[in-house]
Amino acid sequence: MTVETALYPQQLNTALPASTDFVSEGDDHLRLLKTVLKTTFPNVAGAIAATDVQLGYVAGVTSPLQTQLNAKGAVTGQAWTGAHGFGGSITVPTLAQGTNTTGAASSAFVLAEWAARLPNYTAPITASSTELNYVVGVTGGIQAQLSGKGAVAGQAWAGVQDFTGAASVLVPTKAAGDASGAAASTAFVTATAFASNLPGQAGKAGKFVTTDGTNAAWAFPRLIPQAITANTTAAPGYAYLIAASGITLTVPATFTARDAFAFSVGVGFSAQIDWTTNKLKNGTPGVMNVRSKQAANLIYVDNTYGFMEAA
Repeated sequence: MTVETALYPQQLNTALPASTDFVSEGDDHLRLLKTVLKTTFPNVAGAIAATDVQLGYVAGVTSPLQTQLNAKGAVTGQAWTGAHGFGGSITVPTLAQGTNTTGAASSAFVLAEWAARLPNYTAPITASSTELNYVVGVTGGIQAQLSGKGAVAGQAWAGVQDFTGAASVLVPTKAAGDASGAAASTAFVTATAFASNLPGQAGKAGKFVTTDGTNAAWAFPRLIPQAITANTTAAPGYAYLIAASGITLTVPATFTARDAFAFSVGVGFSAQIDWTTNKLKNGTPGVMNVRSKQAANLIYVDNTYGFMEAA
């Protein structure tokens, strides 16, 4: 007869041994069966309590069961870590209103909190987080406060407005000559009240403002007396007493309209007045000799007429 060979049950031939095989070969078949059993279950050292149905549950398992079980979360009391994706609907208990823990919030809890904290919430809030943060620090009803404020443009303010606590109050600068009720800026005051009416002040020390009814000008309230005994350059506003002979009083070409000066020659002296390029009564005197007791009180008119005697 033929003795088959096999290591695992699926290799055994159920047609062997045949009924005509020699009985003496039966021990070979028994040894074959032991080999198949031990090869198939090398780690079985005791009774297997699982039923055939229970053993069938391992069908389809692709890796060690304990390793897979250790990677799963327990039904209760499990501390889950990492990111978890839950598809479908997840049910969690609805915590008491006002609870502030790490417990998951149910939709019922969220709605109850919204209703309690935002009782007037009836539509979506379209303000951004930045815009909502603008209310930080507001201490009263915003509309009530706004209603008590003046508009940026077109507001009619009533009563007395006190701006003394402000570092600066800015108003538009009106055109020169404006005579309306508009507030005047400092620039308007400077341009209207001074710059256009008050003559320039450089070099006008000691003078006062006078007017011809149309234009303002500078003039000296009186001439300052000064005795000279050496050559001197005349300056507006002085009355020179020539107190030495042979000296020259020079009149520079720097006098302007209404500038006045005077000279007189002391008793017993003679001198010269150098008019440079200046005119005197529409004439060009050049260098003029003056003698004892001669005097003149002069005022500058313009480049055409030069100096004339003052009244």
